[in-house]
Amino acid sequence: MEGKDFDKMIDGLSSLREQTKLVDPINRIIGSMKKLFASYTNYRMLFDTGKIVASEGDIDILLRTAMDKMIEVTRAERGMIILVNDEGDKIFEVARNLNKQEIESPEFSVSKRIIDDVLEAQEPLIVPDVKRHQRYRHQASAKIAGLRAVICVPIKYKNKILGVIFADNRSKIDIFDPESVQFVKGFSEQIGIAVDNVLMQRKLMEENRQLADEIRRNYQFGGFVGSHPKIVEVMNLVAQVADTDATVLIEGESGTGKELIARALHFNSSRKNKKLMVINCGALPENLLESELFGHIRGAFTGATSDKKGKFEIADGGTIFLDEIAEMHPMLQVKLLRILQSGEYSPVGCADVRKCNVRIIAATNKDLKKLVREGKFRDDLYYRLNIIRLQLPPLRERRSDIMVLAQHFLNIYSREFSKKNLSYSKPAEKLLLSYDYPGNVRELENIVQRAVLLAKGNIIKIENLSEDIRSDVDIDEQTEELTNIPFREAKARIIESFEKNYISQVLMKSNGVIRQAARLANMDVKNFHEKITKLGIQVKKFKYLA
Repeated sequence: MEGKDFDKMIDGLSSLREQTKLVDPINRIIGSMKKLFASYTNYRMLFDTGKIVASEGDIDILLRTAMDKMIEVTRAERGMIILVNDEGDKIFEVARNLNKQEIESPEFSVSKRIIDDVLEAQEPLIVPDVKRHQRYRHQASAKIAGLRAVICVPIKYKNKILGVIFADNRSKIDIFDPESVQFVKGFSEQIGIAVDNVLMQRKLMEENRQLADEIRRNYQFGGFVGSHPKIVEVMNLVAQVADTDATVLIEGESGTGKELIARALHFNSSRKNKKLMVINCGALPENLLESELFGHIRGAFTGATSDKKGKFEIADGGTIFLDEIAEMHPMLQVKLLRILQSGEYSPVGCADVRKCNVRIIAATNKDLKKLVREGKFRDDLYYRLNIIRLQLPPLRERRSDIMVLAQHFLNIYSREFSKKNLSYSKPAEKLLLSYDYPGNVRELENIVQRAVLLAKGNIIKIENLSEDIRSDVDIDEQTEELTNIPFREAKARIIESFEKNYISQVLMKSNGVIRQAARLANMDVKNFHEKITKLGIQVKKFKYLA
């Protein structure tokens, strides 16, 4: 039953009361119905909250949405979820007001003593009026916050106290009744598992960060920044195999840092005092690449006016890094296989067999296994190279590292261009986190370098970011171009552009959670999904919580 239907029933009973002499019985009926409807409303809200907890994948959105529901039901002006870590520190996870907005500086909006009392007693607490309460009325934090009616309930999960839910009203007193307590208790039980997930996720991220820092202290990883689990796994494996002669195959998209890993492998090995030679197999034609790798003798081909040492001879005792190994011609693949098997090779134009002791690290941005199946890459060479395989994840799969990397590059280019105290605006951060980065870390570095150059003040804004990353389209700038086509076609393009940008914005706000984005747009989920498909919007790029 909706509220308006219930109000009609009460109005009908009130009219009946006025028309008859059954005043007291009807008043009792109205009172009972109001209590029943209040209970029904609370249970329905709990049910709705349960559905949110079950369906919402983004924990931040889940907690914000659930808190808005709680404020609505309890008639509070503000509501907060305050977590407590293992050290006893209080973390304001969610702080919302009646208008569904974030509260700035929420630590000044609560009574610390009330929170401590609830954490110690592990029981809910209602304060009808803080100003008249003997224990809390003289407390400085309560006076600063202007508190009147307060309800505070512990959040428990598996018999462990994770924090509290704190709600208050500064304009009315005695508004939190037993029904409110029951609702908030039920609410706290439902979100307990979500809160436990938040704390577990943070604990794992901190452990990963500490492990990544420890590996960096012990090994030279240069500019390889990040603490995402996939990156920590790669660094761990590099640390294990660096000081061996095992051949390593590094796979990953362009810009993921394959050369940085090759350098880390070399400089953490016993070969670090010898040469590291870097060869891009896709940058040279077949005949020049063969000479570059194995050298040549005078007269071997037109232009060979003197003997030349190849990279394998120069790097003897050291390491050869063969980037873009998939581009190597099949004939050269045979010669490379020979070196891997026996350490032997012959310079171009020479029958002499020479020996070298070189560790080979190869890298590719292609699927070598697929190329083997297609007959474009030798299977015997593939298995020789694939002794140790390192798979570097693209940046879109390690989104928790995006702002860490963005800050790292900001520090570098701020110093280089003599721009002090630069920081990112919140909208700029949001865009950085939502972008897919087809060029990976290298592209992010270029974006930040450009932004630092273009920034006029101390804040990097959306307009300082590259066109590829900006999702906003200024329709006015297109108008002149659109006048060259018929009105109907121009109108259709403008509407499509508006729809695409509007839906992109709500997806950005919801971090790619379609159900939440549809709610923000006040659209049916099915219609919203159809619109996304029609406009060709890739939802995954808005999901930045790894």
